[in-house]
Amino acid sequence: TYTVKWESGNLTGDVIQVNISGPSGKIVSYLPSTATSYDWTIPAGDYTTNNKVSISINSVGSNENEAYEAYDTVVVNVTEAPAPYINIISPKSTDTLIAGKTYTVKWESGNLTGNIIKILESGGRPVTYLPSTATSYNWTIPSDCVNNKANISIGSIASNGKYEALDVVIVNVTEDASPPYINIISPKPNDTLIAGKTYTVKWESGNLTGDWILIYAGSNLVAGASISDNQALWTIPESYAGKNLDISVGSIKAGNWEVEGMVNVLIEKENVITPSIDYVSPASGTGRDTIKIYGKNLVHAIPDGATIQFLQNGEVVHSVGSKNIHSSDGSVITFQIDNNFLGMLGPGKYQI
Repeated sequence: TYTVKWESGNLTGDVIQVNISGPSGKIVSYLPSTATSYDWTIPAGDYTTNNKVSISINSVGSNENEAYEAYDTVVVNVTEAPAPYINIISPKSTDTLIAGKTYTVKWESGNLTGNIIKILESGGRPVTYLPSTATSYNWTIPSDCVNNKANISIGSIASNGKYEALDVVIVNVTEDASPPYINIISPKPNDTLIAGKTYTVKWESGNLTGDWILIYAGSNLVAGASISDNQALWTIPESYAGKNLDISVGSIKAGNWEVEGMVNVLIEKENVITPSIDYVSPASGTGRDTIKIYGKNLVHAIPDGATIQFLQNGEVVHSVGSKNIHSSDGSVITFQIDNNFLGMLGPGKYQI
């Protein structure tokens, strides 16, 4: 359908006549003189020699026998519209798919006049209807495929209710011989984890048909994940300290374990080691004291170049800058108290 448009002026007649020439004569429509357009649906089939069509817009009086007072004519070329088509891209007819699993069927299409795509599977069973612009559908292969074959049809429905385009793919279907599995990658068996910290539980899996993944610590559900995920975060409660726990990662299908992986770990409290302060008597002739701070695996390791502060009764009374720190490897720091600290406050208990 095309809209024929025109402009007019100074007409005295009260009728516009639309003449369209075709092989079966003239298609005539009468419109009021104020009309400026006409919707023309081109009939299918050959029109005239050389596929030419003449469209005339004429102004006539109320008497049909009167001559045209004004008219205009346009001759246009007419051709057949490109044929509608649907081509299934995937799966291919050479593919072997697994019964009960879901696959994405993809197709390309063009020149469709209908508004509906109809999807059918083995035995001509309609499974869904989609808009004509659709290009994919998630298809779960029926488990009752005859002779280990399954077919899916993609068809476009024209306005007359018939298929204007159709494509079919027939695939081989087999049962999944590989069992589902889940292997926990981390933590590893017999790892020691720290209560209060957050860990990433990681796993690998295959051939799962369940609905989701659940992670348990002992009998407690601690996290959940999508069936396609391969990791989840777990923050260990402080109350778990001192326990041996089985960490389970399982695929849940219809409310039951489909398959699970498991590791056993030990949960401990955070190992906080308090640095020791060793007081070394002044080196001979220097008048200075040397102090060493020890503590393997310090929770807050003192970095090289740090500033050390001396406190008395909670008040900072002296600072030693980084230039006075002789060494630091995260476990031992050695530095000397410079002279201006000597005799400053006299005897007392100091914190470093």
